[in-house]
Amino acid sequence: MSQTWCDKPKKFCGLDFFLRDFYHTRLEFSKILCNFALRNNQQISMREFENFESLKIVVLLLFSALFVSCLQPPKYPVEPYVKFVSFEKIDDGSGKDNEGILTIFYTDGDGDLGNLGAKDSTTNYFIIYQEKQNGVYVIPEELIDAFNASLPRFLSSDKKQAIDGTIERRLNFNNQFSTFDTIRFECWLVDRAKHESNHIFTQEIIVKK
Repeated sequence: MSQTWCDKPKKFCGLDFFLRDFYHTRLEFSKILCNFALRNNQQISMREFENFESLKIVVLLLFSALFVSCLQPPKYPVEPYVKFVSFEKIDDGSGKDNEGILTIFYTDGDGDLGNLGAKDSTTNYFIIYQEKQNGVYVIPEELIDAFNASLPRFLSSDKKQAIDGTIERRLNFNNQFSTFDTIRFECWLVDRAKHESNHIFTQEIIVKK
């Protein structure tokens, strides 16, 4: 069964984001102040101006706190953690279900996810196909290892750092050899230190045969 994957690392805000938003915030406050004066056809007193300046200082402090929090690297346990995000079917116009995209969220405290290199094919992303047969989920023997994968190294450096993001996998999930139409996937990650993440399940997926 054909499968592809891609990683979407989380993007953190930076100095350009902070400065741009602070500039626009000051500009918007100036517009508000001018509009207030024009609507009321009156001059702004020194007290009103001081209050307005105080308000801008408060906003600046809030943006500063946001900026500092954005620069702080995330802290996660060294064991990987995963969370189910979605499973979206791909409509190929055939009237049947064939492929879908499984998306999970992950964190890892030291960034040692993925294999060691191009020659390393160690399985580190486990996706177990489960089929509901007579009310009980079972794993068809022919599909035990069909969806497992060897993810490439996430970080090029050996420096330990916390990471998070999403992983997408395109899966051919229609078992042509079965008449049962209700399935789910069980997923987990294993890092290079052999730390195993929690196990998660997708929602029940009804397959159009």
